[in-house]
Amino acid sequence: MKVLMPLSPPKETAARAVMHNALVGILGSKGGAGATTLAVNLSATLARLLPDENPVSLLDANFQQPDAALQLDCRPEHSLTELLIRAHTLEPQIVDACKNVVDSCQNLRLITAALDGSAATRHDKGELLTCLPAITSSSSVTVLDLPRTLDKSLVMLLDLCQVIVLVVEPNISSIAATRRWLEAFNDLEYPAGKIILAANRLGSKARLLETQLSSSFSLYPVVRIPNAFKSIEASQIEGIPSVCRNPRDPYAKSVLALSQETLLRLKVEAAEAGYQSHTARTTGEAR
Repeated sequence: MKVLMPLSPPKETAARAVMHNALVGILGSKGGAGATTLAVNLSATLARLLPDENPVSLLDANFQQPDAALQLDCRPEHSLTELLIRAHTLEPQIVDACKNVVDSCQNLRLITAALDGSAATRHDKGELLTCLPAITSSSSVTVLDLPRTLDKSLVMLLDLCQVIVLVVEPNISSIAATRRWLEAFNDLEYPAGKIILAANRLGSKARLLETQLSSSFSLYPVVRIPNAFKSIEASQIEGIPSVCRNPRDPYAKSVLALSQETLLRLKVEAAEAGYQSHTARTTGEAR
């Protein structure tokens, strides 16, 4: 097992990666694992790492409980519903109008379902599949906060993600749920390089479970995210991502490590896709 430890924040002069149209899925192993909070902070960190001309989008696909907007103190003028009802005739201007600027993180855009939860009764995840190409085309990276119901639509969304971050807590039910998700990913023939485990809320009294968590998933890299309940609670009350409010604390450094690993995976995937495309084109020309 490769454990990724927190890294020091990069200097402003460090070279910045340039990404285009990448899709990263954030999935909680079970309810309450902290996936949405991690999605918010991962998005904010990626927005800081990537150039300003390549905005990062956070797409909250939890139709019934779209909590990302609440954590960011965002009252969107336009919602994901407007994209879903126009899924087959989307224009770039409409997509841009539904990407809400996050005041505390200027390079981050939020797309969320209506905050009253009405999208859950009017739409399904399948409709989101039609909108995704238009949404991702105008962002460097789109972070997709995924619902946890394993069905055909979720599988199709997962298929589109270059990287999947599976959030696990150090408790028995979350570890068991993580095993089930990884078995499902194996059945779907996802390569291990597509999966990153984020061990969330570490540092509690459950040392034995934390040890079990670290030893249970030997095929996958694990990013250790420390428990930061008080800091995150204060950040959510203020509507500011914790990584922006306290950029030097251990939680922010751990999310930075996750962000850097995610960008590395995206680079590798893009390079492999480019090589395969070049090989196919060369083979076709030879024929």
